[in-house]
Amino acid sequence: MSFLKRILSKIYQQAKYPDEGFSRNSIKVLFAFTMLPIIYSLKGTDKNTKYVLSLSRSCSRIYGAAFRIPIPQNWRASIYGGFSSIFGVNLSEIKKPITEFETLNEFFVREIKEDARVIGKGDLVSPCDGRVMSMGIVENNKIDSVKGRDYLMTRLLIGTDGVNFDWYVDSVKKNKENQLYYVNLYLAPGDYHRFHSPTEWRVSFRRHIYGYLLGVFPLNIWRKGDVFTINERVAYFGEWKHGLFNYVAVGAFNVGSIEVNFDKELKTNLKKFENLEKTNDEINIEGEFKKGEEFGRFNTGSTIIMIFEAPKGLEWTIQRGDRVLLGQNLLK
Repeated sequence: MSFLKRILSKIYQQAKYPDEGFSRNSIKVLFAFTMLPIIYSLKGTDKNTKYVLSLSRSCSRIYGAAFRIPIPQNWRASIYGGFSSIFGVNLSEIKKPITEFETLNEFFVREIKEDARVIGKGDLVSPCDGRVMSMGIVENNKIDSVKGRDYLMTRLLIGTDGVNFDWYVDSVKKNKENQLYYVNLYLAPGDYHRFHSPTEWRVSFRRHIYGYLLGVFPLNIWRKGDVFTINERVAYFGEWKHGLFNYVAVGAFNVGSIEVNFDKELKTNLKKFENLEKTNDEINIEGEFKKGEEFGRFNTGSTIIMIFEAPKGLEWTIQRGDRVLLGQNLLK
């Protein structure tokens, strides 16, 4: 088992800080591994869309099925323990013994003990465990994904191009003197995969935007700056004490399923679409949430993006690259 851990640890370190050779070989292995799901998808009818035929979505469905295969109880401690040592899972904070998780998916979406996280007293706290990829003021419709790469806020939230940024901001802000801020949090595979309410707020609308399921790890974001605007995502629109508050859960490679507790109609990574011309699904949905209340979950890691209105001169308690925990204050 120790030999396997060393091999997996080496692979993980290379994946985290890849050199050119590793990246090239990884692409070859990934291509070979995904040929079967691609062929399977291409056998579908004309009801399939380009999203269904994408390698990322097909693979994510296969991984999702594999992660739900029951694991024999006498194997669980070794499998979950090995995963935890490689990806840095804190086993002491898990609510129940790891041998009680029947599948890998159950382990990924595990609950943690109530006293494992402290919910800060500030107006805005981290909704999840993760790493700060970027944060700041939305200027000229641009949001930083990683250093040197950005994407359009309106495309993230609406799913289409051609929306005038100034018109959009004026129409959604409650106070014209306020600014729009954003923060982007990345959940790694070993993180606690449930996400929570970051503040006291009220939801009034949801937009589910169909898309691909590309990787959201830093290297891929740097290579493809628009990943967040072409991946499948679910955006919840509402208000908090300062006005507009938008909360976006972005799907990623192997994260075909996004579950939101109060939104039972939400179904992500669909294999077939009833309407080929439809690129998103919108509903009016009401919900009020307390700070720290559980909101939903990812199957493996992904990204939470928050876009919100607040007075000018806002000060952060975090910096790009910081590791944050659920409940940690984000604002001074």
